[in-house]
Amino acid sequence: MQADPQNAKAVFAALAEFGAPLQGLTSADFAEPRPFFRMGREPVGIDILTAIPGIDFDAAWERRLEDLIDPKTGIKAFFISSGDLIAAKLAGRRASSRPRRR
Repeated sequence: MQADPQNAKAVFAALAEFGAPLQGLTSADFAEPRPFFRMGREPVGIDILTAIPGIDFDAAWERRLEDLIDPKTGIKAFFISSGDLIAAKLAGRRASSRPRRR
């Protein structure tokens, strides 16, 4: 979902229903286009990204993949395309390899 107030409310409500640790957060926090929320620990962790470095949401949404997750209920999920995933990984590597100022 794109980071906007309507989607932010839906994400916040879903996380609250799930029982996510949302102390100190509001739905407005999920409307900001910046990655910031993680819950759980490896190997079972979930990251909520409201923006992906190196990726334009509208363009990536057009290239998304859809798959049936549960045939009994008909639940489907959307996934980022492999090309967009690679672009995001490369953009993330560039951002993390920048020299840090001391």
